[in-house]
Amino acid sequence: MEAEIFETSIGVFKAVPQDKSENLVFVQTFLQQGGQGIWENVGFMKKKEFMKLIKPHNPRKKEINRNYGDNFWSTYNTI
Repeated sequence: MEAEIFETSIGVFKAVPQDKSENLVFVQTFLQQGGQGIWENVGFMKKKEFMKLIKPHNPRKKEINRNYGDNFWSTYNTI
């Protein structure tokens, strides 16, 4: 199972599933700092509780672009 990213009216959140329990996720939020962004750890939550928390804020699930042809070296070669 892969991480899910949700855009909401209160921010962008990433839910990373945990191997030990199917209903447990590790939540991170995306923070903008001086033109750059970082993922800040929020902590562990039950997936059901996390979804209940973001539901009133119109969550939209973002697709994670996993194009394996675009890696560091192919990008580096185009520069």
